[in-house]
Amino acid sequence: MGKAHVWPIIALSAAMLCGTAACGVGGGGEPTARCTDETRTAGEPGDAEPLLFFGEATYAPTVVYADGAVVIPTAAVDGIGAQGAAGYLHLPMMAPGFTGEQPGGFVAGWLSDCELDVVIEKAEPLFAPGVDFGEPQITDQASTSFRLDGTTISLYAFDRSDPGHGIGGAQARARQDLADLWTLVEDATELTEQVEVDRLFVHTYGPIADEEVTDWPLATPISEMPRYGCTSVDDPAEVEAVLAWAGGSGLDDLDWRLAVVAAAPGVPDCEG
Repeated sequence: MGKAHVWPIIALSAAMLCGTAACGVGGGGEPTARCTDETRTAGEPGDAEPLLFFGEATYAPTVVYADGAVVIPTAAVDGIGAQGAAGYLHLPMMAPGFTGEQPGGFVAGWLSDCELDVVIEKAEPLFAPGVDFGEPQITDQASTSFRLDGTTISLYAFDRSDPGHGIGGAQARARQDLADLWTLVEDATELTEQVEVDRLFVHTYGPIADEEVTDWPLATPISEMPRYGCTSVDDPAEVEAVLAWAGGSGLDDLDWRLAVVAAAPGVPDCEG
């Protein structure tokens, strides 16, 4: 079978962020300033279990793995490069973590053992029972999912550029701490290479008739897919076919009723 398409890395200037804010030692600022060991012990993304998610797993999350490997969405790295430092990324999203770029992709990286320990140390109190992140009185906003070692929290109307918007006090501080943790991971990660797209999630957001779609590449008719759901595609030939279809004009007339999203290594398949 043909190899799954490898989407071009952002001119590897992104990987050169080591000179600005996104490299292991000292790059994360004060929280990781004590980390002086630059030795990589992490494997490739997916060799170890995903440990920490920023964003929904079946869209475009930033993922920290249990051995210190990391993946960051390509669109987020583009944003980091444009700013010259990670800062707070605020991207236009159809779903939190997903910019609408189809299929998108990920850049691999790693944290040193010390940096991983710092990230876990900062994360654990935020995922402890009883932490109150509040719920801003804002309408028509999505919720952003976060997960640490099986514990999931969902924050309504979470805005990384202004985490405390619409609330105050301890709730606003808790949201700010979570935003700072996300930025800490981005800043401390030493980027290495583009991740090969070898698995996809196909999301549907409403009914789609077969006659609305030209040259649908999967054996299952699109009308038989879940009206509102997610389908995993992992057969190499089907991945290649869907990538080719999405890269052509296949998505042009579907009005966001369907999205094709690259899967991060090691994340579970979606369930219909």
